[in-house]
Amino acid sequence: MSQIPKEIDKYKILSIHGSGQAGTVYKAIDTEIDREVAIKVLKAEFIGSQAVRAQAAERFQREIRAIGKLSHPNIIQIFDAGNTTQGIPYFVMNFIEGKGLDVVVSQDKPLDTLRALLILEQLAAALDYAHSQDVIHRDIKPSNIILDKEDKAYLLDFSTAILTDTTLTPMGQVVGTPQYMAPEVIKGERAGPRADIYSLSVVAYQLFTGKKPYKNSGIAATFSSIVNDSPLSFKELECSLGAGLERVLRRGLAKNPQDRYATGSEFILAVREGLERSNADLFGDQKSSDSGTYNTMTRSSGAFKTATSGIYSRPPQRNLKKLFGIIAAFAVMACVAAAFLFFLVFDFRSNLAIWFRGAFHVGFSQSELSKLNSEDLARVFSSKMPERTTAIGLVELLKRDNPTTATAILNLTKSSSVFIRSEAIKAMLLSTSISEAQRLEIFQNALHDEDRFIRIFAAFELLRPKAKEAQDLIKKQRAIESDPMVVRVLEGMIK
Repeated sequence: MSQIPKEIDKYKILSIHGSGQAGTVYKAIDTEIDREVAIKVLKAEFIGSQAVRAQAAERFQREIRAIGKLSHPNIIQIFDAGNTTQGIPYFVMNFIEGKGLDVVVSQDKPLDTLRALLILEQLAAALDYAHSQDVIHRDIKPSNIILDKEDKAYLLDFSTAILTDTTLTPMGQVVGTPQYMAPEVIKGERAGPRADIYSLSVVAYQLFTGKKPYKNSGIAATFSSIVNDSPLSFKELECSLGAGLERVLRRGLAKNPQDRYATGSEFILAVREGLERSNADLFGDQKSSDSGTYNTMTRSSGAFKTATSGIYSRPPQRNLKKLFGIIAAFAVMACVAAAFLFFLVFDFRSNLAIWFRGAFHVGFSQSELSKLNSEDLARVFSSKMPERTTAIGLVELLKRDNPTTATAILNLTKSSSVFIRSEAIKAMLLSTSISEAQRLEIFQNALHDEDRFIRIFAAFELLRPKAKEAQDLIKKQRAIESDPMVVRVLEGMIK
């Protein structure tokens, strides 16, 4: 083992924080501003032959470029980069006091369902942002994810990442960790965003079931299973979360990338719906307001059918039925013709087109949204759009990031949809056009949101920048909170 350096440039080395395949991470102090940092240094064994050194240096520089492009609450941040006096490259990151998700999974398997969902939501948001900046991670796995003391997740190690506007990794080169690699990557095809979604689905499988989706019996056998076999079923893994969630995770693990979810937001929305369809009891006897409504509607449907059975059992009046059939057929043809003429005559950027798509829940594709300017995007989200359109649109709003798009994001935080409110609040954190005062007001209002996830998230965010003021707000919310799960979380925040 090489000797621990006492200092690197202006950084005083305190201890070894971790070690990976190609780099060693040290805990250090920035002596100029007295801040704890983490420094990743290329391992000495990669400084030997010229060929090995060049390959290792290229991979190290790729990680620096990838992280340097990104600024997201759930992605490690890079502060500085350079070379030691011996010519060894290094870069400096924010120091996170916590433990790897791989350690958490080995201690608690499977994870509590709520905790797993909150972790996955953060990782999905980080991946969507990275993909919007043309960065593909390619090695999503628990050991590359760290949780701080508040269970905030950070995505680490972009050493295998690729920038989609470059050709750093040639076709046919296999990069990643076998159990988490997508089938197309194993085949040597170029990795796209959906390869990261596949890896995230493997992590989700592990968090929810405590097991990986394929048996680990050597690299060759693992590759063969990923490419050819179906994942282990929930029944085989003795997981009781139900078929709804299993179908969602299996789609995330689809062999064909086009059959998977396109974005992390779409995947998380499906996971939530899958848990609801599975009737998973996330919070003991206490049901969420959404699932409670769903169950009430389901129970009521039987009573409705019984009460109306007499009406529908009457003999049909044939002539009237024929007339209604003819009218309905003409109405359908008229609607189809009108819709065809509408999309033929009107540009999708027009006010009428935006209204039509919102009214009929048609929505916009990602390519269409990318062609809209800030004003057009703001008009799109002033109409009621499908949730998937909104999730994709939030990424486009953040790409533009100006007062117009910031207003649209703030308006979406007041949406009637829990999912849209949740995604808009996360997007709000990334917009530089939204002031701290506006963020504070949104988080204070979110403390009283009907959704428990949003209330917990708001409490965490309030606690970080203004701990003293936030304590008073959280104590007030604790006094009126009726949800046992949220009460337990808030009590853990109160010092």
